[in-house]
Amino acid sequence: MQWYAEMLAATEPDGMIYAFADFDVPLDRMPVDFPKDVFVPLPPLRKTSD
Repeated sequence: MQWYAEMLAATEPDGMIYAFADFDVPLDRMPVDFPKDVFVPLPPLRKTSD
């Protein structure tokens, strides 16, 4: 939940992240459509029980 709130704050008011595109996207962060200079880290992995 914290990652999501931080992503919204970093990309406001018009930014949008995306995970897939028909061109190469970075693998170390979430691509941001606008503004281009914003860095959004990948979301945390969900813990699974074994």
